[in-house]
Amino acid sequence: MENKAELALRVMRDLDRADNEIKDLFIEMQGKDFGYDFLLAAGIARRSCAITSGFKSMVDAKNSLCALALVRMQLDNSLRLYAGFFSKDRTKFSKDVLKGKVISKMKSDDNQPMTDNYLARRVSTINPWVINVYKKTSGYIHFSEEHIKEALRHNGGEHYELVIGPNDFDRTDEHFLEPLQCFTHITMMIKTQLEDWLGLLDRSKY
Repeated sequence: MENKAELALRVMRDLDRADNEIKDLFIEMQGKDFGYDFLLAAGIARRSCAITSGFKSMVDAKNSLCALALVRMQLDNSLRLYAGFFSKDRTKFSKDVLKGKVISKMKSDDNQPMTDNYLARRVSTINPWVINVYKKTSGYIHFSEEHIKEALRHNGGEHYELVIGPNDFDRTDEHFLEPLQCFTHITMMIKTQLEDWLGLLDRSKY
């Protein structure tokens, strides 16, 4: 039976594969002319790869506060790309984003403002776990009770130890397994979304 250390290595390999597959999608499209919807996909892919690199570094450094914030940022990539699928016109949506329009002020195909909460709830009808990850990891983006809790370690009874610094010196690699699995799942989801998005490209020049 696979132990947790072996599982973590396998999941990390899955993450590396998904990250490389995202890059490969765009290598295959070099030299072609595309419009705003291609540029939006490229922006999502670039950000995904950058966040993946940062997440792996934070796991290696045992910096859970940054790692969990990056899980939320990677989920944001997926939600924002879903917003394009939920929009009434993918090309117009992409053009509006490139011009700086705020996605939360745009309307979906069911005429709802595409706030992060709306997107998380709608995506949860397909992937039920998304809403819980959205709620939990959002607490690591803005200062919250999660950051206060992370500054303390309960040593039994009324005794607590204060932790000031970036690293989880007292935690094993197993503590990072669930965030790693979650991040990998989101990245694999982004790869599939990008495949679908690129398959629907408006190939007219902009």
